[in-house]
Amino acid sequence: MKIMLVTDAWHPQVNGVTYTWSYITNLVKEDHEVLILNPYVAGSEHLPVKLQGNIPIMTNASEIVTRHFDEYKPDKVHIATEGSLGLAMRQY
Repeated sequence: MKIMLVTDAWHPQVNGVTYTWSYITNLVKEDHEVLILNPYVAGSEHLPVKLQGNIPIMTNASEIVTRHFDEYKPDKVHIATEGSLGLAMRQY
């Protein structure tokens, strides 16, 4: 199964969200294909300010979501956080 994890909290951030999802995706990758859509993918653009916990605010989140979803064509999508990417994925 192809799974897309959409999260605004990812490495290099150090927090419970990044730790937990890193652990879970490593386990899931043994049996499934996983794409982690995060604010640090190529082509992402951020505002100079950040949300609580150093979460970047993306200016092109909808474009990134559309491009990656259409290219990857996941069977399932999980929105782990509802920052820029999470909200854009929910809207898409």
